[in-house]
Amino acid sequence: MTRSAADSAAMLQALAGYDPLDPTSLSTPVPDYLGELEGVEGARGVRLGLDRDYAGASDPTTHEFIDQAIKQLIALGAAPREVKFPSIAEVSQHTMPLCMAELAAVHAATYPARAGEYGPWIKNGLEAGRAAGGVDLGKGFITRYEFCGAVRRFFEDVDVFVMPVFGRGTPTWAEARAQAAEDFNIIGRYTFPFNATGTPTVTLPCGFTADGRPVALQLAGPHGSEATLLKVAHAYQMATDWHTRRPPGM
Repeated sequence: MTRSAADSAAMLQALAGYDPLDPTSLSTPVPDYLGELEGVEGARGVRLGLDRDYAGASDPTTHEFIDQAIKQLIALGAAPREVKFPSIAEVSQHTMPLCMAELAAVHAATYPARAGEYGPWIKNGLEAGRAAGGVDLGKGFITRYEFCGAVRRFFEDVDVFVMPVFGRGTPTWAEARAQAAEDFNIIGRYTFPFNATGTPTVTLPCGFTADGRPVALQLAGPHGSEATLLKVAHAYQMATDWHTRRPPGM
């Protein structure tokens, strides 16, 4: 969304805060996201959660770049901790019907009345949501609540959890659609869990594949940790230059 963590902090500063027209917005005070950035000192003392098994599902190139990024964060003063992230098997299986039903609810005013204006990928999701049964939705709610609780407890021991964004170089739009159709975990393994919990993440470039695709690092934290995530991301970008590079041809 932005070219740097500092730009993200400035944008979030403008967007965050209570909105009386949005019943889901928070009324808690908004931190000074930009003012709290600490340059290369921003990662110092942060408890950095590492789950080698969870992140290890990535391909060798991605794994190498993520490992280099972790070493850089440790060099900046982050305190690594070996952890075990909660299993995503149940939440991945049972909350997808719930997500599709929520999608169908949001689009109820225009789908299926204007179905011809929708592309096939979104249309398939809407149809799946409209077909979801009550038991499926109930199971989805239960599983999501349980997973949210497990992730909340997980973050009692770490401040920031490190992992890739994708298990391989960033896919094209056509590849992303094909991967999602084959197995959503191919593309969503590292991002979907935090969609389910609603906890914040920040993603930033940390390398390129041999064919020029960006490799991305993801930092996740507990609810309300946006300021910490941005400080750590900004510290990493003050010590590296990946965010200033561009893929070939761009």
